[in-house]
Amino acid sequence: MLFRDLTRLESATTQLLASGYQLHPIDCTASVGLDSVLFAIVDSLKIPRFPKINLDGFNDFISDVDFGSHKGVVVALLGFERLLSSSGAVATNVLDILASHHRSHLLMGNRFLTIVQTDDPRMDEKLGLVGGYQPAWNPGECMNRDRGL
Repeated sequence: MLFRDLTRLESATTQLLASGYQLHPIDCTASVGLDSVLFAIVDSLKIPRFPKINLDGFNDFISDVDFGSHKGVVVALLGFERLLSSSGAVATNVLDILASHHRSHLLMGNRFLTIVQTDDPRMDEKLGLVGGYQPAWNPGECMNRDRGL
């Protein structure tokens, strides 16, 4: 789900935390490259890793998420437009991997969610399909006018 408004994002994540989800915010603006974002996600999820990472390794690591006693796990990618502009299509591959694992974890009874925060009101158009689906804006920003368009 896409968010532009930080207040709406904070409200949504507060509700998720209150519902028993574990939140993992990842600051994509502080990262200097794709590797640092991949490591930030894996480290935040407390998944053991190797000193180097690529998309194949990231895909393998994400399958090892430990849900513990939580209702689900939420990865919140903050400032995603910066990662997209610096890493291009590879950044969308990260979203594809997370979307794929959303479905595979769900098959095992676990909830694995990804939230994308962006300052770009047209991020849905720039991303195209993610995991075979068009990314959706949160209910409060689903209309273009809600995002200043």
